[in-house]
Amino acid sequence: MSETANIDRPRAVAILGTWITGETLTRHSITVEAVMRHFAVLSGENPDEWGLIGLLHDIDFERYPDEHCKRARTILEAEWLPESWIRAIESHGYGLVRRADRSRSCNCSHAAK
Repeated sequence: MSETANIDRPRAVAILGTWITGETLTRHSITVEAVMRHFAVLSGENPDEWGLIGLLHDIDFERYPDEHCKRARTILEAEWLPESWIRAIESHGYGLVRRADRSRSCNCSHAAK
């Protein structure tokens, strides 16, 4: 995940706020962002990149819970996110999205084990 993104945290928060309005899911997204930043540092990766991927990982869940991870690509492409970020976000739905790649999953539970 080394593509440069034209997105910073304020823009990512604005995108999140457009698609997620519930307090619980917003808190969850912010928590996952923090966890992803932590594991990025431990892994020698870019904490801003990993954090924003974590922040946006459930972007389609509130509006499309039955199609979770399947709508994320369309939403995120419209926001000009890098392909590597979109694939990472899709991949936490391994088995739900045909092009998801489990080896690049942003699922924190695997990193925490």
